[in-house]
Amino acid sequence: MTVRYSYRAGLMAAILLLGGAGQTALLAGQAAGAARVSGEQEGVLQVKDGKLPAGPAEIRQGGAVVGFARVDPEGVARRVLGQAPRDAEIHPIAAQEPRVLVMAPPDHPAAKEAGVLFGAGMSLAPDAPASEADAAILIQLPEGNANIPKAGTLFLSLDAYAALRGLEVRSHQVTKRPALRITVVAPWMPGLEVGHEISWFGKEGDRFTQRSLPAEGLPDGARVLAVSTLDQGPILLEETLPDGRRLVALDLESPNGRAGYDPGSKLKWFFITRALDTKAFYGRHVPRRLTVDEYTQRLRELAARHTGRATLTEIGKGSAGDPILSLSLGKKDAPRFVFTGVLHGGEVMNAYGLLRLAEVLLENPREDARISRLLGEYGVEIIPLLNAWGYAHGKQTNSRDCDLNRNFDYLWEKFQGDSGWRAAIKPEVLRGPAPFSEGETQAVRDRLLAGKVAGYIDFHQHGMEHGHMLMLPHRPVQRQPEVLRLLHEVLNARLAGRALYGSDQRLQLVLSGTGSPRPFAQNWAASRGITACTFELPGGVEESLILTDMVVQEALHFMWILAATSPGS
Repeated sequence: MTVRYSYRAGLMAAILLLGGAGQTALLAGQAAGAARVSGEQEGVLQVKDGKLPAGPAEIRQGGAVVGFARVDPEGVARRVLGQAPRDAEIHPIAAQEPRVLVMAPPDHPAAKEAGVLFGAGMSLAPDAPASEADAAILIQLPEGNANIPKAGTLFLSLDAYAALRGLEVRSHQVTKRPALRITVVAPWMPGLEVGHEISWFGKEGDRFTQRSLPAEGLPDGARVLAVSTLDQGPILLEETLPDGRRLVALDLESPNGRAGYDPGSKLKWFFITRALDTKAFYGRHVPRRLTVDEYTQRLRELAARHTGRATLTEIGKGSAGDPILSLSLGKKDAPRFVFTGVLHGGEVMNAYGLLRLAEVLLENPREDARISRLLGEYGVEIIPLLNAWGYAHGKQTNSRDCDLNRNFDYLWEKFQGDSGWRAAIKPEVLRGPAPFSEGETQAVRDRLLAGKVAGYIDFHQHGMEHGHMLMLPHRPVQRQPEVLRLLHEVLNARLAGRALYGSDQRLQLVLSGTGSPRPFAQNWAASRGITACTFELPGGVEESLILTDMVVQEALHFMWILAATSPGS
């Protein structure tokens, strides 16, 4: 089906659009500026050179994170962790919310989703002056002679863009899931490469739907960034207007599922949020599931590129004889942060996230002084693929039907089975014949007992319905729970406005604070005096851009917070 718009209407709108001066930057949402500490009295910080927004904040000195503060709604900052030296900088964790004007019917799904995503920063035209917006999202063009907003960045639905340029929108209904294919990578499209495909579709009955523009007839200077895998028609494109502003056209109609949650709609707002968020994003798209050999080769290549700074070592063998590899970097003979993944073989996204973490630490793409200082004071050990047999066979257990996260020596003898997929396996098989009976858990034990461990995260993955989760160890053995609760607060501040998780809620971490009395890796580590926790990721390869970034953000902030409580040596 084709929907055609008149060139005359498009020309009139174009004249209105090009008439106003605007900002030149695509990245409109600027982070709040840092203030400085001028003194401290009973935990309350005296601040100069700026006003701070409410929420958690880092205290930095010489590029290192030395403490954390919490700012109340009145702008009063209180130190909650670490130090606050005079003249240290206070950096808010959350990015300043961009002011986004949405032109759409109030009941339009995109208007509702934008209201959730951007919160107080979003307004619905004509309730707010267009000149006050950093960005505008136009699902439909304004009627009559009303000016199109003069915001620095304009995002148009395909319908609005077609009306503006006198084009047509093509609608497809097919039996197989379509995608968009990246043809050009703009600076605000991190983690993507030319040729990458992203699921992008809606559902109407038993058919998949997708919309696109014709490849012919685009204005001079329009740059096609992504096309439909069905007809190669543009789905995402951008223009630079004569006054320097950017116009981005994107199919916001086809993904009609729950944004950030349902297949085809999981990355619906990715391009818009990436264009408006200036803080670090480390996600990387995973086009397909790698084999064990391919993944191992990626690790070897990374270590080879950083000879002298990274060491890849075999630290044991799994139940089927597969080598267990550990990547070490940072300061030698110093306290170490340890990260593990894929104790459960089906939870593959942890492996990709930990590989990305290693890349970020070694390459430091944003030249972040906090990363440089961290690696100058601490060691980091990443064991990303513990259960290679389970990974290769798509099974949660190892080759002996042992659930490795029930094989640690914490209340092991009391474990009498579990629900879900575990219910089909006898408890005495599921937990293994003895604590640490498996090569995979022995490797974790030995590394956590080797030298001083500054902190430990065990990464896992579960169903979408459970959400992103930070799990604390069983309450009787928790170490520094107040620090881990601060980590939860800091991460949620960092994630604010970054993505949706369902059309009616932002992506946020759920805190499971009481723990579970099971033979978990984190429980055993905590019982040995190690500050430990578990992060659970929901979803899979389709939203790998989001999940790999989550692993990196969680690991980095974990290290920065713990480093502020106990500087390395």
